[in-house]
Amino acid sequence: MLELADFQATCAWYTQHFGFIPSDVQLLPDGSPAVAFMRLDLGSTPADHHTLALAQTFMAAYSHSAFEVVDADAVGMGQRVLAERGWKHAWGMGRHILGSQIFDYWQDPWGDKHEHYCDGDLFTAERPTGYHQVSPDAMAQWGQRMPKSFTKPRMNGAAFKALLVNLRRSPDVTLRKLITMARMFG
Repeated sequence: MLELADFQATCAWYTQHFGFIPSDVQLLPDGSPAVAFMRLDLGSTPADHHTLALAQTFMAAYSHSAFEVVDADAVGMGQRVLAERGWKHAWGMGRHILGSQIFDYWQDPWGDKHEHYCDGDLFTAERPTGYHQVSPDAMAQWGQRMPKSFTKPRMNGAAFKALLVNLRRSPDVTLRKLITMARMFG
């Protein structure tokens, strides 16, 4: 998942240049898009719910990578292996609502998150985009609730500067939107 200030332009770019199709879009209460789960256009051949996920924020950042494993046992075994190796647990196990994946998230020694998952939805190109309200409750059908720390940005001088620049520059970044997202997730 990539986080970005220019959310709508970036979504349009990936759609236009790589042919991605939005499977599901999560909307803020004002109706503006906040997260897009994009799948490959394989025509009548089913494709994973998303190959790329994009999220609105105040600056460009890497959120996490996801790695598909064979089944729920492999997700559970991965949890054990990563715990034994000293990785920090970030969130899970659970089942996402959008995409239906059984998931588990871990933070590597450098602070980056990684998801391992299985059993996700597959869609053909004919399936229309779904639109849903975004909220912490909309993230998982079962399992641990998403921790507030999961979406908390790393604030430092560069992040603060990006916040100020993008509040002025990006049409997608507004103080109202940032306050709404902070109240929902922060």
